[in-house]
Amino acid sequence: SNVVKIRLQFVLFLCENIFDRFLTWFQQEEPLIHLLYRELSELFYLILAQFLKYDFIVGKSGGDLCDIDFKLNEKQLNSKNIRIGERTRKQLNALTQQEREDFFKDIRNIYHGISKYFKLNLPLKNSFIRDLQILHPSMKNAQDVDQIIRVARGVPDLLIDNEIDYLRNEWLAYCIEVIDPKWIIKNKQTDSSGHEHITYHRIDFYWNNIFEITTTNGRPKYPVLTKLIKNILIISHGNADVERGFSINENIISSNRSLLSQLSINSLRTTYDTVKNSNGVYSHNIPIHKELIKAAQSSFSFFNEELSIIKAAEERIRKEKEEKENASKIYQEVLEQEEELLMTQKDLQKQQQEANLIIADGSARLQLAIKKKDSLDIERATILIGGGNNKTIFPNQTVGMNDCLLLANVPVSRLTPHEIVQRQHGVYTSDVFINMNLYNSMAEFSLFS
Repeated sequence: SNVVKIRLQFVLFLCENIFDRFLTWFQQEEPLIHLLYRELSELFYLILAQFLKYDFIVGKSGGDLCDIDFKLNEKQLNSKNIRIGERTRKQLNALTQQEREDFFKDIRNIYHGISKYFKLNLPLKNSFIRDLQILHPSMKNAQDVDQIIRVARGVPDLLIDNEIDYLRNEWLAYCIEVIDPKWIIKNKQTDSSGHEHITYHRIDFYWNNIFEITTTNGRPKYPVLTKLIKNILIISHGNADVERGFSINENIISSNRSLLSQLSINSLRTTYDTVKNSNGVYSHNIPIHKELIKAAQSSFSFFNEELSIIKAAEERIRKEKEEKENASKIYQEVLEQEEELLMTQKDLQKQQQEANLIIADGSARLQLAIKKKDSLDIERATILIGGGNNKTIFPNQTVGMNDCLLLANVPVSRLTPHEIVQRQHGVYTSDVFINMNLYNSMAEFSLFS
């Protein structure tokens, strides 16, 4: 239908006149992070200029654009002046009045939606990206020294305090440096109409020449500035260059190269980039010299040497692993032996404590028996002390029933009812040892009543 055609024509207008230039520009491989803020600001400005009155956006850029309330009715262009593209406007005659009103309403909603998205997502209030504009050759100004200092502070853990102080001095010296125009301008051409067309070098070409400037004694003149700018220029300005790198790697690692090592992949990629950056993308444009021929001839020997190093490293790792496993095994055995010795020591200590208690009890009984002059108690105490000294736990003497204490191994047939009850409630350890040393059971016995 005519409505669908005119809407598609409007989308084509947006792509061709606003977005294509921006997207094409940032598809380049060269570092463009220093231009990102300005280009994003211009892109947002162009969108707002399509549907807002000029008075509300004139002189505004960057973060100021985000503060504009673009939905106010008094700021909107009328349907006659809103930008929809000439080809789109010519097709309006094919629409009815109601279709026109609906179309312009949709156009405003589209512009409002784009502006809302830009306002929320574009880093136009990011001071770090804004300050990166100072890397452009046209920004070589001593008055902007604080801007380069803010950039240095914005990169975490890159420069120490002393280096930031040196950076200020280096920037001031750079600002009075005489720059060769050939470092900036790559080519100049004049067309048939007399208009001059200038092609500029990449920003990294310009700064590489700055980095090579030395002092009178041959030292680099801008070491801290070099360190900072190299780390800034590797910041990606978008996903295009990264995705392009993935595509190149995918072409390098073909189906018959699936087992390449990381070193081999990096070498192939380095070769690819060197050929591309030398004289175009064609390998036959690379000049052949003796060093290149020598490098090609010695490549196989380098490969064998690298292979030997890898095998030696693998063997060393294997031996280290075996040594660690053996050491761990020995350590575990030592721990087990130590644990066994500790258990034995605890058992001996327990037995010693029991023996000491028996001897102490026997000594006390012996002293009491001596005072009473009771020969039988003296004999019992002596036996108790001897049992403690010898750790004897088996009965070795026969005594009368009235002289023995109740033990678990005394035959039940020789116990009276009250003795059976007493045995069920247990006896003292010292008494047990006395009876065990005095009593020699000859009859059948039971552990239960």
